[in-house]
Amino acid sequence: MRLHPTTGDPACESIHLAITTWGALHQDAWQLPEDLSPTQLAAAIGQYANLVRTPTGVPGTCGHRLMGDLRPPEHRHTVTRALVARGVPSALTTRADPAPCEAPPGHQLAGEDTLADTDIDWWRPPTPEEATRPHVVCFAVNLHHFADSNNIRVSDAPAEHVFHPAFDSKTPGSWLVDLSESNPHPLLPPAFASNGLAWHTTPALAYATLRGLRPQPVRAWLRLKRSNPYLDPWYERVRKARLAVLQSLGLTTDLDTPDLLTALGDLPRADRVQRALLKALDATAQDAFTVLDRPPAQPDQALLSSWPTPDDPTWRPDLRAAVTANARANVHRKLSRTARDGNIPLAVSGGHLLYATHTPDLTEITEAPSCEFRIGLSSGKIRPVAVRPMDWYQAQCTDNTNAARTLKNSCASW
Repeated sequence: MRLHPTTGDPACESIHLAITTWGALHQDAWQLPEDLSPTQLAAAIGQYANLVRTPTGVPGTCGHRLMGDLRPPEHRHTVTRALVARGVPSALTTRADPAPCEAPPGHQLAGEDTLADTDIDWWRPPTPEEATRPHVVCFAVNLHHFADSNNIRVSDAPAEHVFHPAFDSKTPGSWLVDLSESNPHPLLPPAFASNGLAWHTTPALAYATLRGLRPQPVRAWLRLKRSNPYLDPWYERVRKARLAVLQSLGLTTDLDTPDLLTALGDLPRADRVQRALLKALDATAQDAFTVLDRPPAQPDQALLSSWPTPDDPTWRPDLRAAVTANARANVHRKLSRTARDGNIPLAVSGGHLLYATHTPDLTEITEAPSCEFRIGLSSGKIRPVAVRPMDWYQAQCTDNTNAARTLKNSCASW
């Protein structure tokens, strides 16, 4: 809750109170130890505030608000209307309605056809040769969606409906196009989350051109005015904050692979407050994207069959969709190049991947000449998650279950 002063600008000056007995620090979001003293709790929250921003809600909400903090619009005093801050030219200043294909379910503009771009959720049975390998290793891409979000271009302009446009990788928008591949790899997941004519965001079409396709969109909803990599400063703030907490845990980017793997194995015994802050920072980065298209939370709107665009310039379902498409493209690109050495995934769920191996060592995959995955701490690098016997994986296949999703949901993130 907030206390606002009786004088001054309430939009700029307030005192934030975290009433812990009211559930201010929900365990499913912050995961701070319950037995912290008030001094320890204040120090932990103070560290987060210094690294990111003053907490106002769960980490995902903080991450979303940080986007606007770092790209502030012009602000005038709510009482005197005097100019308080000039803002920056790249700020999102006006509410932007989504295109019908971009609008989430329940939105008043939602159309029948929605964007096809989703994370990879795929698995296959092992080949006879793979079935002889005793182990299945699972690893995860650090901050799967966050990793390549900084190069996504965003425009403050409304979406314009265009027929038969020529594709431009610098124009943000949604395109109705057929991205079916003529000769897909029989053992790899599909590059695109559709088969036939479907709506895709700009990053998906950019990946299609990289794969040699020539996308010919039938229609598009495009934001044609000036765009910029809106998330650049946000990405840098969260990246530096995360590396600072990792360093406090003894994890630095200059560790060689054996020492890093040892340090990651020792992480469950490291300082519990710093581990909780690391998880909170990961949630700040990843969950911020889910807020971009979150439906209204007000009781008078949540039950409506059709609800309007929130009065918030940073409510951007098109941005979330573009981030998802870019993350899928980057994972698939690395899967394809890694497959040149014969290392082909058994299952994929978002940023979690499973491979059949002869040893329980992840480096059997990462040290192959063509492998695009690198063990490390930075976003986009990978970390080990779990090792299971091949018999376990085959049992998952018998149950028609994506084993990568099983491990994603059951194994600790760090």
